[in-house]
Amino acid sequence: MARAVYLGRMDAVGVKPNRNRRERMQVKHEENNQRFVVRLPEGEAELGYAAQGADVLNLHHTFVPDSARGQGVGDVLVSGALDYARQQGKRIIPSCPYVAAWMQKHPEHNDLVAQGSA
Repeated sequence: MARAVYLGRMDAVGVKPNRNRRERMQVKHEENNQRFVVRLPEGEAELGYAAQGADVLNLHHTFVPDSARGQGVGDVLVSGALDYARQQGKRIIPSCPYVAAWMQKHPEHNDLVAQGSA
């Protein structure tokens, strides 16, 4: 059974649509499934990763149900994953195109990118 760790409510930066809904989103880390999840009425949104060694997370894909897209869900997932990485002293590899684009818009988080992966 997957162990879920509550990461708290995430406030997305720079995403305006449906702010009230974003503030209610809760990101959970399912370490056994190597993913971060937001459960929505439309279904589950996720950011999947692969651990590369003890200190690096390769953030390799995001999925948001079609009907929930454009509402800041992906932003909340990435923010939650980066908060977790920072709290745990880990680095990330942004191999998912969405995560890579998000990182370009938020260079203040570039210190989390593993050397050689930027």
